Amino acid sequence: MMNTAELKERFTLQAQTAGLQVECAMGGTMNATLAIIAEAPGRNEIAQGIPLVGGAGNILWKAIKTHCPEVKRHECYITNVVKRQVAFDTDINRKPVGKHELTAWQELLLWELAMLPNLQHVLLLGNFAVEALTGKKGITNWRGSIIECNLHNRKLTAVCTYNPAFCARDPMAHIVFDMDIGDKLRPVVLGRYKQHDVSVQINPTYKQALEYIRHCQTSPNPIASDIEVIGNETACVGLAASPYEATCIAFRNEETNLYSVQEEHEIRRRLQRLYSTPTVRVVWQNGGFDMAWLWFKDRIRCRPAYSDTMLGHHVLYPTMPHDLGFIVKQYTTHPFYKNEKDGASYPETIGAERIWLPKTFAIVPVLKERGWHVAFESDISVVLSPNPSKSISWAKPERLVKIKTINRIDLLYMRVTC
Repeated sequence: MMNTAELKERFTLQAQTAGLQVECAMGGTMNATLAIIAEAPGRNEIAQGIPLVGGAGNILWKAIKTHCPEVKRHECYITNVVKRQVAFDTDINRKPVGKHELTAWQELLLWELAMLPNLQHVLLLGNFAVEALTGKKGITNWRGSIIECNLHNRKLTAVCTYNPAFCARDPMAHIVFDMDIGDKLRPVVLGRYKQHDVSVQINPTYKQALEYIRHCQTSPNPIASDIEVIGNETACVGLAASPYEATCIAFRNEETNLYSVQEEHEIRRRLQRLYSTPTVRVVWQNGGFDMAWLWFKDRIRCRPAYSDTMLGHHVLYPTMPHDLGFIVKQYTTHPFYKNEKDGASYPETIGAERIWLPKTFAIVPVLKERGWHVAFESDISVVLSPNPSKSISWAKPERLVKIKTINRIDLLYMRVTC
């Protein structure tokens, strides 16, 4: 079996044959189960000939030491997609990477990784690495995702996150990067990662829709619900009775209604019964809008919300994105999904955005870890009520001491969303 020095020699020869310049090759051990793949070396890496020893490397290894201490540098295989210093912005002293050159580097990387006999997991840092191993583009979308990929008929588990060099310029990205290391990479390397299948039903028949509404109404556990509004109409209602199942009841497609007038009327009556049942606890996603819209447009009256994933996330991280795509990646093991239905039909498109809603039940355990769940659950029914009549107790000074992330702006935000 080759050692790292022999692999470096063979790799350099292949790169030179392809007309590529190797300024900083790979490092670490050939026996690693985890490979860490960055985009390109920086000045310090070029000077020492070792990947990830500069400022970006310091950010990475500090995050790993703090949030994933089981990973040791000497036990990892470390490399870059591009093995020379490049220009990402407007630096005239560096040569940018063209499309053809990047393709050549990516193909060499796949050969390089195939030489590692024990490789099981890869940590992908930045666009170049994510595209090389998974074919996905757009690190802002795919960061926080865990993706199963194939390398020469060998299955690898890939964890996608930002290039740490980017984190040095963006404090918010640095926070998210640390979360990805602790919440995504650590479960993978410890063997705790498990991707659960989600049973999805889009465009159910009339009988299937009534049956699932009845199923949700009799569920002893909280249910999740969300709506999609298109063309000033309630286009679909999403329901989930557990974290591993969901149904999207779409009322119409681009051309026609999917139910008769009598069937749609009965479905809405059953939804009214569901949302008004005292024993049904509903978890919404931006429920302030959804409940107000259902009453305004469909005359469906909802009881006060049991919980709300967007507001729960807002309590935890007020300055981070609040869209459902970000929330799903942040609290679940499911990868970025917003484009999975690109080019699909109208109901499939709106259904795709709803099917992963039940995964956001995972916010509640995070609130419990921080001791905020009691305050959150007691006040959410007041904040998210069709006609809030009681004062919001989050405004009390003693509550502000307990939950320090809530401030006047947060309270105004919550009132606006209601």
